[in-house]
Order: sequence, then structure tokens, then C-alpha cells
Amino acid sequence: MNPHIPFPIFPIGAIGLCLALCAGQANAAEIALNVYTVIKLKDLGYGFGGGGGAYDINEQGVTSGTVVDSLGDIVEQAAIWDVEGNATNVARDTSAYSFGYGLNDLNHVVGDLHGPTLFVDGQAHDLQSSVPEGYASKANDIDEAGVIYGCESIPVSEGATTNSTRPARWRDKVTAEPIPGTPAGTAGCAYSVNALGHATGTATLDNLPRAVIWRDGQLFALAIPAGYSSCAGYGINDADHVAGACINAASGGARPFLWRDAEWLDLGAVSGDTGVATDINNAGEVVGYAPTAFVWRDGQMVDLSPVVGGLVASDTVGINNAGQIVTDVYRLTPAPGAFDLAAQTLSDAYPTGTAGTPMTFTGTLLNLSGSTATGVTATDTLPSGFTLDSVSISQGSCTPANPIICSVGDLASGGNVQLTIVATPQVAGTLSHQIVVGSAETDVNSLNDQAAFSVNVSGTAAQADLGVSISASPNPAKKGQSLRYIVVASNINSGTTTSGAATATKVHLSYTLPGKVTLQSVTTSQGQCSVNASIVSCQFGDVALGKNATVDILVTPTAKGTLTSSATTTSDLPDPSQGNNSVTSSVKVR
Repeated sequence: MNPHIPFPIFPIGAIGLCLALCAGQANAAEIALNVYTVIKLKDLGYGFGGGGGAYDINEQGVTSGTVVDSLGDIVEQAAIWDVEGNATNVARDTSAYSFGYGLNDLNHVVGDLHGPTLFVDGQAHDLQSSVPEGYASKANDIDEAGVIYGCESIPVSEGATTNSTRPARWRDKVTAEPIPGTPAGTAGCAYSVNALGHATGTATLDNLPRAVIWRDGQLFALAIPAGYSSCAGYGINDADHVAGACINAASGGARPFLWRDAEWLDLGAVSGDTGVATDINNAGEVVGYAPTAFVWRDGQMVDLSPVVGGLVASDTVGINNAGQIVTDVYRLTPAPGAFDLAAQTLSDAYPTGTAGTPMTFTGTLLNLSGSTATGVTATDTLPSGFTLDSVSISQGSCTPANPIICSVGDLASGGNVQLTIVATPQVAGTLSHQIVVGSAETDVNSLNDQAAFSVNVSGTAAQADLGVSISASPNPAKKGQSLRYIVVASNINSGTTTSGAATATKVHLSYTLPGKVTLQSVTTSQGQCSVNASIVSCQFGDVALGKNATVDILVTPTAKGTLTSSATTTSDLPDPSQGNNSVTSSVKVR
């Protein structure tokens, strides 16, 4: 079971003996080749708060933790989530903050409400401390027999400093007692207990904080590896293997470790050099954060960030014997043989930019599955405030237009593809877009299919007020005789200076010919035009401020009546006044 972990705060104190550091540590995380279905735990309508989310998961997949609720006041409350992810407030007392930490298979939750508390059957039971000033006491985990493990405050009368604790357990739901085997006066705390009633935590012996195991009335101190100053145990399985962390004596940083076969194994880190192992199941799978959430198995550390949508999951992580994992506000369930593609941001997901200055957005597409994904695609629709400059992909091809559509083809198991988009923001404010990945196979985890970017843009962007006009000569026209249309796209300089007014780029004109005419010719003052059925489409390129581009269209009316035509012009720059971007013309034919 996985407790609430206050790492890297250790109770002061320690104990002797040191064993050799186990070889074979992992130095970097690998891409997960196993697939999870993921659900986001539901809140109660008020979010999760600053300290909310999941802490522990039992063998039924039920989760304990903290959620925000309102019963008049709005505060964080101890909670439990069923297998569907639905939350229940187990504290039901918003007069004070409460927190849910460990739970057992009977769905009994321990945590904090005015001090150590047992939440069971809709009731909150105050776990009394034997110490009057018990403000630092904690209930961290509970076994199947209902015995609760944690720590209680050391009295000031015994020379304790603020928040000093000693290991304790509660067997009668009322008063704390020392954990059998703990020497008198030992500082520390118990953090986790296994199905056999064996617990792990930290104890101060010989002035060194050590990871320890309490088993059958005895205390077993685990050696501190060379180069480290202290250790703590945070998770324990039924083989008495311990997941925990040790503090590097030189840097002061925490490092995730696994205790098994009478020695510590350094698990490495996802990135950097620090982390904490928080829980372990009977299969030897270890979870923690280093600094993002990970699962370690068979000598390999797997970064869970791609599984939960690229989020930096840097909080307590729990795992049960079925391999289900909880981290932050997500529950992961193994889905062997299924497909899961993921999209992650490689560049900053929350960058700042300046209007008119190009920005680069980089994402990666990952196949987390055990087999090849086929027909892989990626799409991204830029908001109207962006101008697309370029797009490139390391495998396959993309349309150089908005929306961006990329065809990747097949993506092997564990494979990845990098997508780079260069775009220029044209307006100030917050602009958001996301890369979305898909494939021909059914994806069991849709939460990680998007890599989202949210850009805070400042400054004044270039803009162009385009206008369009149509003139016809002669008007009225005569059947069987030439009729000339002059269509003008203008970059307007109104004399009342528009902030950011500039040369219009990639100016486009679309002109719809009237019915009952024969087209004779189309000429343009710049760029080029093409004709498709009744549509004349012209690409003018740049049109300077106060200048215009003209199309001369010659037709012959084939019947009497009224000829109606229309034109629309656009450019790559934002238009502050779009009401003059389209126009309609009517000509009588006699």
C-alpha cells in the first residue's frame, strides 16, 4: 500500500551498518511498450485543490485521496473513488481540511481530520495520541486486520523539536502505541504495511535516519548505501521488498531505491538525478516519481508521462498487485495487447511570443504498444490568430496548409516521429492549439492523444484592412457584345492610421462569374490567376499599404436579363475590418 509521503523531510536520527550498492542501475527511462487504459478520477464539482488527487489503490482498484467539496464551505476533503472513478467524500466535515492517505481492501481509509483519523462506513474516528501535543501525528496506512501505522508527536517534555515524531500504531482505533521492536526514544515514522502486517518507514538509530522493516515484533534496520546519508522506506510488498529513497550525502538530493535480497538497488531517474520510489507490488513492480511518475520493472524504468497525456506527474504514486497505478488524478489499468498512441510536446507547452515573430512548436508521436500501428496520422488546426509558415515531419508528409494534416504511415512498436510547426502569431492574447494523433487501430487511451500548446502573445501584430470592388463596362451591356469587369483588391490606407497596418501578404482574390456569359480572357496586374468552372482564383502575393491589385475579366453575355457576380479577398494577415472583404455586382443585359 502507498502512504502519504512527506519526502524529503526525514525524522532526525539514524542507525549503523552499510551494505554494498547493488549494480545495474537504470540511467534513463525507456518508452513504455505496455499499454494502459486510463481514467481521470472525477471530482465533486469543485476540483481537486492544491493538494488533491490520489494517494493509494487497493486490490479492487478502489482509490483513496483528497478532493474539494462544499457543505457550506469549500475545502479539501478525504475521499474515496470507486472502480468507475466516482468520488465520495468520506470526511463529510468542511469545517476543517481533511486528507485521505492509505486504505485497505475493506475500503477503510486513514488520513487526517483534526489529527490522525480513520474513515469507515461514513464515520470519522479520531485516532487519539498518547501525547497531549499531538499536532504532528500521522496515520499513513492500514492493514487488513484494521491495524493502523504511522507516527505520533514526541512530547516537548522529552526534548522534541517541532514536528518530531516516533513510529506508532493504532490497534483499538483510539490510542497510539509504539510499534513492537522499536527502541524507546527512537524518532521516525511508519509509512506502509503489507498484507502480512509487516511495515516499513524510517527510524533514527545511532543518529542516522534509516529505512526499517517492522516484522513479528522486531525492528530490522536496512543499511545505508555508500555515498548516502539517510534512507526511508515508503512501500513494502509481501516479500518484504521495500521501495524508498536515500539522500545523497554530497548533493542532498533524494534518489529512488529498491531494497531486495539484502541490498539496495539504485533505480535511476526519468531525467536528472533525483526521485523517490513510493510503492511496490508483489510482482516487484516499483512506482514513484523521478521527477515524473514512473513504473520500474525488470530493470527498466518507464516514464508514465506519455501514458497520462504528457503531464508532469510528480506526486505520490501507488500500485496494486494487478499492476493498476494511481498518480495525480489518474488511474492506469494494464491493457496488454491493446493499442495506445500518444502525442507529447517537445518544445515548451506554455511559451510566450511576440506578435509578428515566428514561433516553433515541436511535438512527438509515440507508439506505446507492443506491435506496429498502421495508418498513423497527425493533425493540428491553428487558431485564426496564427499564420502558418512551415511544417515538417521526420516520417511521412504533411499538407502545408491550415488545418495541418500529416500522414505518417506505419509506426513500429516503441517508435516515435517528430513533428515541427513554425507559425507566426498575429494578434496579442492567449492562442491555443494541439497536435492530435490517430491510427487505423482502436486506441484504448484517448487521454494522451493530444499534445496541447497555449501561447501567451504580447505586442501589436501586423494587420491589413483589405477591400474589394467590382466595376462593369458598359453597364447596361448588350447581348452578344463584350462586357469588361474590373475587380480591384486594395490594401486600404484610410488616413486614420490603423495600429499595425502593413503590407498584406499572400493576398488572394476569388471572383465568381455570372451565369449566361462566355469567358474571353483574364489578365492581372500582378501574380497569376486560374479559372475553374465559374470561379476565377487569383494569387497576388504582397500588396503594399495603400496599393491595389487588379484583375481585368472580359466576357460576352449570351442572354438578356441581369448578370450577378461576386468577389472576395483575403490575406495572411488579420483584417481589422472584414465587412469590406466581399462585394456583389449586378449588370443588366439588353
